[in-house]
Amino acid sequence: MTVVQQKLVWRSLKWQLQVVGSMNGRLPTTSESSEWRQWAMEHARPVRFRGRDGWRSVGPLDSLLKRMTAALQSLYVAPDSVFGFVSGKSTYSAAQVHVGAPSALVVDLKDFFGQISEQRVRDALNPLLDEEALDVFVGCCLRSNTLPLGFRTSPLISNLVFRETDRDIERLCAARAVKYTRWVDDLVFSGSAVDDSFLHDLLAVLDSHAWLPNEKKTRFMSTRRVVLGLNVAQSLTRPHVPRGMKKELRKQVYYLSKFGMAHFSHAGAWPLPRILGMIAYVKSVDPNLAALLEQQLHALPKSSRLVAYSSAVGGGRWQMAMLEEVGL
Repeated sequence: MTVVQQKLVWRSLKWQLQVVGSMNGRLPTTSESSEWRQWAMEHARPVRFRGRDGWRSVGPLDSLLKRMTAALQSLYVAPDSVFGFVSGKSTYSAAQVHVGAPSALVVDLKDFFGQISEQRVRDALNPLLDEEALDVFVGCCLRSNTLPLGFRTSPLISNLVFRETDRDIERLCAARAVKYTRWVDDLVFSGSAVDDSFLHDLLAVLDSHAWLPNEKKTRFMSTRRVVLGLNVAQSLTRPHVPRGMKKELRKQVYYLSKFGMAHFSHAGAWPLPRILGMIAYVKSVDPNLAALLEQQLHALPKSSRLVAYSSAVGGGRWQMAMLEEVGL
């Protein structure tokens, strides 16, 4: 990126800062990362994501991170192998790449966001931003010298930080005729050349970029192959919902339709948002099964206090609402 382009990005960011400041009050008056870090700390709260510590931005910080994400998005072109946090790509399209392959390998990165330090972020963003803009980004987007789970900027920054590693992995895979996809910290490889020798060379690439793999989750897949929650067995022509997931989802919907809201007091019952989320996910892979499950939910008796409806909003996603009956 040229110096002129960097200045245009910073000018745009400064304008965004003025907008956020006019809406939400005082912002730091300099680009010093320490001042922005202190300001950002005042507008974030700790949360838990699936048992892991994270952060949620609030108020003016959330407004600013949203604008920062948009600015970075215009500068980032994702490699073909990257599927996570990329518009127009999905777990289904990532899994499709590996359907029917003779062998497959999954490599997981250990504490991926935790490995992304301030220096990694500076190295990745330095070609894109001038020093002033870089200090503001670093001050707002990091926590305790690492990329925080939960900030809307973190996914895109992680892709930018991993970009050079993606390129080196793509070169290795091209030389071996191996297919490669990455969804955040899940790296999947497939092809006849995926063997111990390939894994050795892959780990050398990761080591050269100082990335630590999660050895417990690094494995060659057997005949039962599941990539990003979808079955990609050698005998298939497209990704399928795994049989076990179908069975469990059918069971949850059946008991919900039979017992109504009382179902949620039973041991092993999924929370309603999880049921709805799974149906929405299945709909993108197996529309017929999703339609059947939706039908069952529509048939719920009124006494269950559950009102089901479908909506065209968000690309036809399935939505549900629990409504208390008041005098009905």
